[in-house]
Amino acid sequence: ISSSFLWTVYGVLQQEYRLWSTNGVGLVLGLSYFYSFVQHSPSASVTLPGSVKQHLQFILAIVVSTVGLSTFLDAELAAQIIGLGGVCGAVAMFASPLSVLKVVMEKRSAAAIPLPFTVASLVNCFLWCVSGIFVMKDWNVTVPNVLGFLCSAAQLALKITYGDGPRGGSELPK
Repeated sequence: ISSSFLWTVYGVLQQEYRLWSTNGVGLVLGLSYFYSFVQHSPSASVTLPGSVKQHLQFILAIVVSTVGLSTFLDAELAAQIIGLGGVCGAVAMFASPLSVLKVVMEKRSAAAIPLPFTVASLVNCFLWCVSGIFVMKDWNVTVPNVLGFLCSAAQLALKITYGDGPRGGSELPK
């Protein structure tokens, strides 16, 4: 939600419809998913790092600071700062599945790496790289997607190399 919001505002500030329209859709879908998750999950869900309240506080902080930046700063400076925030968030998101790298290497199993997310990220990042380089000529779009593509390629290589390993299943560290 936060990433989609940042990129939507960045797209508006840059007057780049490819950014604000696609991320606007992502924002609506993310909000819908989050609402559904909150409605159907136990209050102390172990599938979220942190609590729902903490997630809402983080989202609110991103929204307030982004609106504040875009309201009180020159549009170009606001776009630079918001774009940097989007870059940092995107890199963290694309690299996050690599957090299980130690487990993958120890167990010789890539069961903890989600293949659908990895393939979707690889294709997504490739397309945004092409668009960022050749169409928008925007490094804030290109750089995180090149890094995301490399992280996704590394995850896919681990998945191909180890598969679901001798133990199968998707055991995560405890």
